[in-house]
Amino acid sequence: MPVVSLADYRRLSGDRDSYDGDVEAALADAQNLLESRTSRFFDKGDYTEELVVSSSGWVYPSAYPIYFVAGQDASVIDGASVRAWGLSNTSGYNWDDQTVKVIVSYNGGYENETAPYELKQLIVDIANKIAVPQTTEAPRGATSVRSGNVAVTYGGAGAGREVLLDAGIMKRISAWRRPMFESTGPPQVVDFRWSG
Repeated sequence: MPVVSLADYRRLSGDRDSYDGDVEAALADAQNLLESRTSRFFDKGDYTEELVVSSSGWVYPSAYPIYFVAGQDASVIDGASVRAWGLSNTSGYNWDDQTVKVIVSYNGGYENETAPYELKQLIVDIANKIAVPQTTEAPRGATSVRSGNVAVTYGGAGAGREVLLDAGIMKRISAWRRPMFESTGPPQVVDFRWSG
């Protein structure tokens, strides 16, 4: 189920005119774009991934917050990461890059009701750029356009239906990037291993 509903889009964007089918497609495209740029999944669901263990002993699944890790108690979960020492299903050691990998089955991500406002607003802003395309004088496929002293050159296949994301949106996207490897692990972690 998408993180942002059609009702959320209408409320947060103020766009009441776009066709519902176009908006729903734009919301799916926006979430897919966001997921590809952040290396994570936002939909709540069950996932199984092979993950590299960081030097500090943590793995960082693609969908978080993490609610459940198969075969583990809550002491190995820290919101966006899982303590690898609690995982028994090591899938191997890679001698080329000296990494340890584990297979993690877990439940994580957001539902519409649990998604933070900031995430919903970001998806809506991206979807709005898709659903309400910015007008341009350039015909589809044009490689460059000149008007007086101003010239624009298009890359690749030329002008077309590209989603142009401004610097503000790009900065907001970076805040949602999946954490990768940290030398010290996540802050405020309590180790629940029995020592007695």
